Amino acid sequence: MLDTVELSHLEQTVYFACLRHGEQVIDTDRASQLANISRGHAIKLLASMARKGALYRVGRGQYVVIPSDVLYARRSFVADPYLVVDEILAGDGVHEYYVAYQSAAFVYGAARQLPQSLFVAVPAQRRSIALGNSRIEFVKLQQDKLFGYARRAIMRRHSVSPTMRRRCWIVWTGLTFAAASMR
Repeated sequence: MLDTVELSHLEQTVYFACLRHGEQVIDTDRASQLANISRGHAIKLLASMARKGALYRVGRGQYVVIPSDVLYARRSFVADPYLVVDEILAGDGVHEYYVAYQSAAFVYGAARQLPQSLFVAVPAQRRSIALGNSRIEFVKLQQDKLFGYARRAIMRRHSVSPTMRRRCWIVWTGLTFAAASMR
């Protein structure tokens, strides 16, 4: 990897606007708004920024902004999947999901160790996402089994949807058959 990242003026405009607004995930529509350019130009701009190492591609047209403090001379980065999962799924139009299994237990304080992967229950099949040294694993559930979740703030500006405490405990202990009967 290069010791310096050389961004064009337009790339710098988009990058620093993301940092200024606290956006951790950017898509092509948002980039075209920030730089006042066409969507096609935004696609090429974001791809160029990803090649240069300022962004990390996580999906079609979606990129995680690499923080400026780890941008130079890094081998890999660690993005907190709890902070970006909501933005990634909202960008794809998925609003029904929840943080599940060991990940939900960690959010509620029932697990002391940070899980290796963030597990997210979603209604449709999705590929896992690698975020540097972290992973987001998606578990497909039937629509009638997506219940018992509520939004919970994990930082001032970010929130996730973990399973409710009672269901989290049942699923976490391995008694998954009891979770569907709690409705």
